[in-house]
Amino acid sequence: GTLEGGIAFPTEPVVTVQDANGVTIQSFLGQVTLANPSSSSSSSSLKGTVFEDGVLGVANFVGNNLILDTKGTYTLKASFSVAGTTDDVECTTPSFTVVVGPRHHLTFDKDPSDVVAGDPIDTTVSVRDAGENIVEDVSSTLTLAVASGATSAATPSVVEILTGASQPTTSGTLQTAAKTAKIHVTGTFTLTFTL
Repeated sequence: GTLEGGIAFPTEPVVTVQDANGVTIQSFLGQVTLANPSSSSSSSSLKGTVFEDGVLGVANFVGNNLILDTKGTYTLKASFSVAGTTDDVECTTPSFTVVVGPRHHLTFDKDPSDVVAGDPIDTTVSVRDAGENIVEDVSSTLTLAVASGATSAATPSVVEILTGASQPTTSGTLQTAAKTAKIHVTGTFTLTFTL
C-alpha cells in the first residue's frame, strides 16, 4: 500500500493473536506493541498510540492516529511478551511506501540576514507536506510581503517586491522572489511568504 507523509493511516492495523493452527487465542489479554523496525536516520519512527491491550485475542489500533512522516519504504512489526519468559512473539507486515503528501506549509531554509538598505535580500523557502517532506511538483505564485517593520515600508517606493511564478529546483526548494526584493529604509523587519 501507499501512505502520505505526516497524515494518519487511512486504514489502521488490527492484530490477531493466534496459535500454531491459526486459531484466535481469545484468552489473550496482553499488550501488543507496534513499531517500524526499518526506521533509521533517513526515515521516521511511528507516531501515535502504539500500544493496545488484546480483547478476546485481538488488539485493535483503529483510531490511534498512527503516522509516519518521512517518505520511504517501511514495514510494521507487532509484538507481545510471553508471560513468565523473556521471549517475544512477533509478526511483520509486507513492505509499504510513504510518499510525499499535498503541500501543507512553507519553511525558511535560509533565513534573511542583515543587509544594507537597498541591497537584495537573499533567502530560500521550501514547500513542505505535513511530514516535512519537500513537495517538488509545485508551480504556483509565491507572494512576498513585509509582515512587520517601519510603517514607511508600506509604500512601493520604499519596498521593491517581486511577485510572480516561482519555479522549484530539482530539490523542491524555491529560490524565492526575495532574491530581488529590496527594502530601501533602515529598520528591523519580518517577511512573510504565501502560495
